[in-house]
Amino acid sequence: EELKVEVDMPGFEKKMAEFREDSKKKKSARTTKDMELKANETDKLIKGMKLKPTDDTIKYDWNTEGDGSEFTAKIQAIYDGQEFVQNCNSGSDVVGLVLDKTPLYAEQGGQIFDKATVTCNGVEFTVDNAQKYAGYVLHIGQVDTKGDLKVGDTVTIKVDYTRRSLVAKNHTATHILNYALRQVLGEKVDQKGSLVTEDKLRFDFSHGKPVEVKELRKIEEICNDMIQKSCVVHFRDVALDTAK
Repeated sequence: EELKVEVDMPGFEKKMAEFREDSKKKKSARTTKDMELKANETDKLIKGMKLKPTDDTIKYDWNTEGDGSEFTAKIQAIYDGQEFVQNCNSGSDVVGLVLDKTPLYAEQGGQIFDKATVTCNGVEFTVDNAQKYAGYVLHIGQVDTKGDLKVGDTVTIKVDYTRRSLVAKNHTATHILNYALRQVLGEKVDQKGSLVTEDKLRFDFSHGKPVEVKELRKIEEICNDMIQKSCVVHFRDVALDTAK
């Protein structure tokens, strides 16, 4: 008022309402749209486009304290949930990018997927989900800025390593819990499944009878003792039977 500048409040409220509605649609699409690459789609990638499976070996190149490098990759295909398209932008709803290589962990074995940001010449794409189909990692998300991403573009990928470090801690905790269960309940304890996210873990196992309170306390004690030791984590490739 002091500068005698008038504000178009009705126009402002209209734009805000449009923004809120658009945000709701995007949020809904991110969580409900079916982006699975079924047999027909993977067949097109293999036979029609003759694409090699995604090279995801660089996903191991990171600092477990929560840091890692940016990587470059090439967009090989873009999937909109119904068909493969040549480009996408902020008006494209949720899409999936197939890259020649990726530093992301796709969802697998009960462990949640990585999240990341993909950029190319100022265009930003937020990866909210990563799934693997027939060897192809599909980076699912939306373009959040003006501009287009196109098949053939070279992009930069930055994984949310802080989030991944939390997932990694819970992944390690499942192994600790498995060890503690076998120590207290016996070697016949058999893992039946697990869920590992950034904020929790779940470990499913078979046991012929309920776990008693004193056993549960001992299991907790073993887990807490091992966590407090802050042991260095080592890994190596072994045969499945040896790992079991």
